[in-house]
Amino acid sequence: MLVDASPDAAPARAGEGVLVDRQNGLVLTSWELVRPYRVDGSLAYTRLLAGPAAGSSGRPEYTASLVAANPRFDVAVIRLGAMRDGAQ
Repeated sequence: MLVDASPDAAPARAGEGVLVDRQNGLVLTSWELVRPYRVDGSLAYTRLLAGPAAGSSGRPEYTASLVAANPRFDVAVIRLGAMRDGAQ
């Protein structure tokens, strides 16, 4: 899930990924989900959150960062960071 900067913002996008390296917190997902810019060149989101049904179920949410991506093949890798403040 990708969300905007304000705490009460609705998700900008939602999708799924696969945890491929638990020790390093790496998740394989689609480029379309994490691409940082809109068609007009503006930022699509300012925070990246990840977790099971992040934001909707009270399950843990983690900050995340984009590690690598290949738009041509629609793949991306994100790294899970710290548990988000206020998440259970």
